[in-house]
Amino acid sequence: MSDPELVGSWRLMCSNVLYQAVESRCSSHISGRRHMTYRAERWLRGGVGQITYEDCCEALGLDPEVTREKIHDYLKAPPRKPAFKRDQHAASAKKYWSEKRQAQKAEAGATS
Repeated sequence: MSDPELVGSWRLMCSNVLYQAVESRCSSHISGRRHMTYRAERWLRGGVGQITYEDCCEALGLDPEVTREKIHDYLKAPPRKPAFKRDQHAASAKKYWSEKRQAQKAEAGATS
């Protein structure tokens, strides 16, 4: 491929395919998506599909083995804190109202 536009499109598509695989692999806790998790894991192991994991890594200039290790390390890591303050405020508000509802339920159950 010599046309810069074509090369850029190919790289963008490969990065999206790799991102989708990691995203699908992360969604293992959603019961309806277990088959997607399995397929993503199989694809990440390599050699599967019309656009393989190795093709994506080559297009992006990544070492497949190192990238695979980094992806698995990322999947083992605990979830991160929210990146933005508004997300932190939303999370704390959700926790507050959840605790308040539980306290009201417990209070209503104690009076019955």
